[in-house]
Amino acid sequence: MTATEPDGPPPEPRPDGAHDDDSLTELGYRPELERTLGNFHTFAAGISYISLLTGTFQLFYFGVAHGGPAYWWSWPMVFTGQLMVALCFAELAGRYPVAGSVYNWSKLLGGPHVGWLGGWMMMTASMVSPAAVALAYQVTLEQVSAWFQVIGDGSTGTERAANAVLLGSVLVLFTTLVNGFGVKLMARINSAGVAIELIATVVLILLLAANITRGPSVALDTLGRGQGESLGYLGAFLTASLASAYVSLASAYVMYGFDTASSLGEESLDPGRNAPRAILRALVASFALGGLILLFFAYLMVTLPMLVRRLRSQWRPAEGRFSLGRLGLTVNALAVLWGTAMTVNLAWPRAQVYNATGPQHWYLRWGAVLFVGAIALGGFTSYWFVQRARTGVLAEHAAATAP
Repeated sequence: MTATEPDGPPPEPRPDGAHDDDSLTELGYRPELERTLGNFHTFAAGISYISLLTGTFQLFYFGVAHGGPAYWWSWPMVFTGQLMVALCFAELAGRYPVAGSVYNWSKLLGGPHVGWLGGWMMMTASMVSPAAVALAYQVTLEQVSAWFQVIGDGSTGTERAANAVLLGSVLVLFTTLVNGFGVKLMARINSAGVAIELIATVVLILLLAANITRGPSVALDTLGRGQGESLGYLGAFLTASLASAYVSLASAYVMYGFDTASSLGEESLDPGRNAPRAILRALVASFALGGLILLFFAYLMVTLPMLVRRLRSQWRPAEGRFSLGRLGLTVNALAVLWGTAMTVNLAWPRAQVYNATGPQHWYLRWGAVLFVGAIALGGFTSYWFVQRARTGVLAEHAAATAP
């Protein structure tokens, strides 16, 4: 053997997705799902969950009512904070592109206790958010056509509420059936819808720009909001900028759900590379388009354990995939600070948010704390007394162990 000859035969190229399958094996799962979704499919999944036009138009009134047109500045603020979280998620998606992203990531980083609680809270948010959006269609569809007012004529609050439940139930049933037929049909319908939404958004921006009636100074107009409050306009601004899991509020609610792109990792082509890009693209697109329109939760269970891992030098991103490098610790710390600040801002017992009309009740003001606390306590109680011994991977889904 000469010095130029190799020591053995060159390694055979691994099939597509083999590296991503290795990451599933590391989590204890056997790869079972078919990888069929491409780049736009995963990007569209994140965009559709963020629901740009839905959130912008349904919640615009809330931001303006509490902060005036100047509340627009909460949009870049929320984007910056959510970007810190998205960067952490992108790094995780590059190494572990797995279904049930938040649950599996929190379980890997924080252990089974944190994983169960993170998954429980994410499941609750995933049930509440679509239902709330579906109910809110009553506000829009009735303005499109009176035909959508099926129950009564909408002259009373009871009729409008009942009609909203009916319309929302039909929408939830339809989307459930679509998902039941498989990911391919869902991806086609979702991608077509997102493409239409993006085109419509750009057209809307151009139409709004062509019919501008106010100058740029309108973005500095507070309409006198915050007068008489202890925090002045800062209090009004923070109220206007509220957030992700609470479906009656503004900016950050729109930029929530970008982890969906990674949840489809086991069904995507080359997810270790595509999922991080899809997460960031979905967030950036929503920021840019939604911000132009305006101008013209559970995540802590992932970012906090991830920060602890970084501080203990126990976190290593996947080689050759998306990595924050030396900025990882700083970005991760900012993501935790942002998540904590927004949690406090969301749960703050404001009368104008949780008890806007009289009579005043303390349990309504503290509704967010009481509701989330009850859900968390119920989930952890169920885990501790019932599910704690069942947290392992089911045998039929477990990865094969080496001899």
